[in-house]
Amino acid sequence: FFLVEPAKLCRRRRCKARARRDSRDRREACSAMGDAGGNDVYVHKFSLTAGGKWLIKDSGLSLVQGRRYGLVGPNGCGKSTLMHAIANREEEIGKGTPAHLDILLVEQEVAASDTSALDTVLAADTVRTALMATVAKLEAQLEATGDGSGDSGELADKLREAYDGLEAIEASSAVQRASAILSGLQFLEEQKQWPTRSFSGGWRMRISLARALFCKPRLLLLDEPTNHLDLHAVIWLEGYLARWKNILVVVSHDRNFLSTVTTDILHIWQSRLVHYAGNFDVFEKVFISKLDEYKRDFDKQQKRLRALKKAGKITTDVTKQDRNESKAKKKEREKLLGNTTRDKSNDLVQGDPDDAQDLLQPLKDHKITIEFNAGGECAHPLISVSSITFGYEPERILFRDVSFGVAVDSRVALVGANGTGKSSLLKLITEEINPLEGSVQVARSVRVGVYSQHSAEQLKGDMTPVTYLQERFPELSYQQVRNTLGKFGLEGHHHEQIIATLSGGQKARVVFVELGLQKTHVLLLDEPTNHLDLETVDALIDGLKVYNGGVFVITHNVQLINEVCDEIWILDQNKVNVWKGEFEEYRDYLAEELKEFQLEQDAQAALPKASRKGGDSQLEVSTGGVKTKEQRKIEREAAKDHARIKAEQQAKDLEETVRLEMERQAAEASKLKAEAEALARERAHSRFNAMASQRLAARAAAGLLDGQEVDIEAGCALLVALAPSDQRGALDGIQQLLDCATVAPPTPDTDAEAAATMAALDEAEGTACARVFGGYLRCVLAKAGVEGAAAAVRAHALPLGSLRHRTDELGGDSDGAVGAAVEQVALTNADELKRSQKLAAAAGGSGGSAATALALAGSACAGLAPLLHALVVLELWADDAAAAWLNILEARVEAGALGSIAKKVDAFRCALALECLAPTGKWLRAAIAQAKTEAEAAEAADEEK
Repeated sequence: FFLVEPAKLCRRRRCKARARRDSRDRREACSAMGDAGGNDVYVHKFSLTAGGKWLIKDSGLSLVQGRRYGLVGPNGCGKSTLMHAIANREEEIGKGTPAHLDILLVEQEVAASDTSALDTVLAADTVRTALMATVAKLEAQLEATGDGSGDSGELADKLREAYDGLEAIEASSAVQRASAILSGLQFLEEQKQWPTRSFSGGWRMRISLARALFCKPRLLLLDEPTNHLDLHAVIWLEGYLARWKNILVVVSHDRNFLSTVTTDILHIWQSRLVHYAGNFDVFEKVFISKLDEYKRDFDKQQKRLRALKKAGKITTDVTKQDRNESKAKKKEREKLLGNTTRDKSNDLVQGDPDDAQDLLQPLKDHKITIEFNAGGECAHPLISVSSITFGYEPERILFRDVSFGVAVDSRVALVGANGTGKSSLLKLITEEINPLEGSVQVARSVRVGVYSQHSAEQLKGDMTPVTYLQERFPELSYQQVRNTLGKFGLEGHHHEQIIATLSGGQKARVVFVELGLQKTHVLLLDEPTNHLDLETVDALIDGLKVYNGGVFVITHNVQLINEVCDEIWILDQNKVNVWKGEFEEYRDYLAEELKEFQLEQDAQAALPKASRKGGDSQLEVSTGGVKTKEQRKIEREAAKDHARIKAEQQAKDLEETVRLEMERQAAEASKLKAEAEALARERAHSRFNAMASQRLAARAAAGLLDGQEVDIEAGCALLVALAPSDQRGALDGIQQLLDCATVAPPTPDTDAEAAATMAALDEAEGTACARVFGGYLRCVLAKAGVEGAAAAVRAHALPLGSLRHRTDELGGDSDGAVGAAVEQVALTNADELKRSQKLAAAAGGSGGSAATALALAGSACAGLAPLLHALVVLELWADDAAAAWLNILEARVEAGALGSIAKKVDAFRCALALECLAPTGKWLRAAIAQAKTEAEAAEAADEEK
C-alpha cells in the first residue's frame, strides 16, 4: 500500500495541475477571440396587443451589449407586456434574439423553503452547481483509477473542460460574491443563513433580485426593482447596476434611479416604441422638445384640413387611413395634405416609412389629478408621541424613549434602513399596536388618513371599485364616483372590474381615491410610490404640495422628498434624529458609507485565493503570507482614491456622451432639413418650368404677344356664355385665362433662386385668380340682371366655386373680389331706383312710364337680398366677410350725415341698398351669432371633458 498509493496520488496531482493550466490557456484564448455570435437583440418590426387593443404597433427594438435601458411610458401602455414578450421570445421578438442569449426576468419572489438565503442565491447559478458536481465526480474517478489505466487521459481531458468552465464563471469567488450582493441588499450576516420561509414577501423579493444579479445573465429584465428596497439598498443597487456590463432593461418609477443607472431610454408613446440615447434627464429634455414640435405639426395639419374641408376639396372619408388603399388614392391624399404631414425627422412617433403621409393623431390626455380634502381647523398638535419604547421582543428593541409631534403644517420624511421600525412607528400612531412604554395621543377631532404598504390588501376583493367606494361614501352618486376614479388615473374599463383582479398600481389608485374623498387633517403614508408609474407619482406629489394638512411619509423616492418634505427624520440606533441638511446630502453620506463597504468587499476579493476556503495550497506559498492590517488600510485608501478618480472620469465621460449625442441629433436634423430644402428647391424649379411652359402655350393659343395683357372682362364674358352648355370647356377656359393673366417673375437660373421665385409666382397667381373670380362674377350678374342674379349664381356655382377655392388656396383676396362685385351691382341698382323715384315724383306719381320705371327699379333692388343669400349659402362669400361688408355700408350711412355732398349721396345709396338687403342681413347676423354660441358651447364642453 505504501509503495503504490503515493504514486497514484502524485499522478492525480499532475493531472489536476495540467487541467488547470490548460483551462487558463483556453479561457484566455476565448477571451481574446470574443463572442463571434454577438449578444445584441435587433427586431426590425413587431407589434403587441392585449385584449384586442394595440399596445405597441409596427415598432423596432434594438438592445446592444453593455447598454442599460430604462423602459418608461404611461400606466397601462404595455411595459410589463413587452418585458414578458422579450423574456418569452415571442413571435417577431424571438426571431431577432440570438438563440444563445440567456434572459432573466425578475418579477416574482423566491419560494419559501428551508434553504438558507445564501444557498438559494448560490443555487441560482445552475452551471456552477453542475460543474462542481462534475469536478467532484471526475476527481473521485481519477483517484480510483489504477496505474497504467487507459482511462486516465480521457478523465483528465474531461476534468480540464470542467475546470475551464469553473474558471470562466469565476466559481472560486462565488460565495464571496453572493454574500456581497446580499449585504448590499441590507441582509445581516446572520440573516444570510436564515431559511427563506422565515422572510416576508418583500425580503424574498430581495433574494430573487440577488439571484439575478449573481447569475449575471446576458439580458437582465427588472420590473420595479426598488419597490421593496429601503434607501440604503436603492443606493447600493444604483451603484451595482451602473457597473453592469451586459444588457439591462429596467422599469422604474424613480426618476433618480433611472437617471443614475440607464444609458438609454425606451419610451412607449402613442402605441410606438421610441429609442432615446442618454439617461432619463436627457430623455425628458429631448421628449419635451419633440412633443412641442409634434403639437405644432398637428395644429398646422388640422388647420390645413379645415381649410380643405371648407373649400370642398376633401371629405371626412378622404382623411381615413387604409393600409390596403391604392397608390392613386394615397397620392391624392399626399397631394392634398402637402407638407403638413409628419416630418420624418421627428421620431416622436416612429413607424413604417411608407406611412409617412399618414395623418398625425391627437395626443391622448394622460393628465392625472390626485387631490386630498383637508379637514379644516383642529387642535394642535395633531399627534403627540411621548417617550415611547417599542420592540416585538424584549431583546429586540426597535426604538427607545422617542418623542415628537406632528402639526397641521408638518411635512416630514422618515427614512432609515429596513428593520429599524419605520412601519411599526406608523402602526403605533394609528394604535394598531401598543408601545412598551410611553404614550401616543391623537387630538379628539383629528381625522388621520393612512396609506400603508398593505392598504391595497384591505380593499374588498369581491367588489368593484365603484361599488366599494359607493359603500364607503353613500352620499356620492354613481357618476361622481366614476369621475373621481378617472381623475385619479384609473381607466374607465377598470371601474366595474373586480378589485381582486386589478394590478397593484390600480389598487393603489382606488386607495388614493378613498383617501382623497375623506376629509383628513394629517396623512400617514408608507411607501406611497410603490406600484405607481412616473405620471401618477408626479400627480401624487402635486396633490401633496397643495394639501392643507400634515404629511408624514416613509419613502425613498428622491423627487417626493425634495418637493414635498421640509424635514428629514432618520430612524437609526433606536432613536429618531433630525437630519440637519438637504436630502441630497444625506444620500451622499449613505453613498460614502456604502462606498467604503464596497471597497472592503473589493479588498477581500483581491486577497490571494489561498486565503479563501478551498483555494490552492501552492498559491499560498507564493504570496509570502497574508498582508497586515496596516497594509490593507493603505490599499483601501489607494482604492478609494482610484474609485473617486474613476467616478469623476465616468461623470465626464457621461457628460461628453450626452453632448456628442445632442450634437449628433442636431447634425442629423440639420442634414435632414438641408435635404428637404434641396428637394423643395428642386421640385420648385421643376414646377416653375412646367408652369412657364403651360403659360406660354396658353398665351400662344390666345394669340397674345410678349408683354400684351389679356382682357379679363372679355374673356370672362365668353366663358359665362359657354358655361351653361359646356361646363367642362368653361373650366378649361378659366385655367387658360388664369395662365394668360398671371404675370410671371423672371425665370430662375438655379434651384436656390427657384424657391424664392415660386413664392412670387404663387402671389402673382393668387392676384390673377382673384381678378378672374371677380370678373367672372361681375359678368354673371351683368348678364342675368339683379332680378335673376341669385338663380344665375346657382347655375354657375361650379366654375365660381372652383375659382373661389383656387383663390383661397393661392392666398388671393376672394372675399374682396366678391364684395367689390356685389357692391357695384347694389349701388348701381340703388342709383336706378333713385332716378326712378325722381321721375315718378316729377310726373306726380301718375305717369305711366315713370311708374313702370319705378316698379322695375324696385324689383331689381329687391333681388339683392336673394343674391346675398345665395352667395353666402354656396360659400362663395364668407359669412363673416359679408356681415363685415354690411357693417361698412352702415358706417358709410352714418358718415354721410355730417360729411360732404359726395358722402351724403353715397350714404343715400348705401341706405337704399341696406334697405333692400335687410331680410338677408338679419338672417346672416342671426346665423353668425348662433354659430358663435355653438362654438363656445362646444369649447366649454371640451374643456370640461
